Amino acid sequence: MEKMTDSRQELLREFRSAHRLINECQTAIFEVIFKKVMPTFGLLPGKLECRRLFCSPLRAIKSPDKALSGSCFGFSPDNWAWDLIYTHVLEFYLGSVKGKSFSVIQVSDTGSYRTTVESYKKKDSSAFPPADECGSLLIFKMKPAGNAMHTSEATIRELIHMPENIYHSKSGSVYARYDMLDFMDEDSTDKVMDRLKEAFRL
Repeated sequence: MEKMTDSRQELLREFRSAHRLINECQTAIFEVIFKKVMPTFGLLPGKLECRRLFCSPLRAIKSPDKALSGSCFGFSPDNWAWDLIYTHVLEFYLGSVKGKSFSVIQVSDTGSYRTTVESYKKKDSSAFPPADECGSLLIFKMKPAGNAMHTSEATIRELIHMPENIYHSKSGSVYARYDMLDFMDEDSTDKVMDRLKEAFRL
């Protein structure tokens, strides 16, 4: 019984640590986007639009307490726990300049795209490859302004499995895939920015 209690305590300790680690990593990603990526693309840092993928949308509901307006949503047995983990896959829309639009796709764990399509649809994390066999990515996208901005789940899966990290689509979009490890310090981040300028011909 004591061992089981210790095991549960350790699980909850890891649960708390994971939330703190997500906050630290997401803060670092925000700094890269606002302080490095947007200036590189000639965009002024400001409010961004963001779309979450992999998760199902949550239905906003009205609260009788006006102070809670806009902060309440509906949740049912049909929802996945993943629906509350917003940062799993995100696409940030950075804006447009000189006829080009830019976005950054954050893939926190490629495991969901390295499993079977059936397991992916079920959001079954037990079927994902081990975490140390997966990766965490930032995928940069440049497209002609006016084309649809959002990136499909199928395209992200395809980009993750491509051997080359630069991909030119038939629609004129250019994608550049990098491991988050490439953004762990300022020097390596600056090198990626230089490579992005070359890939996007900025």
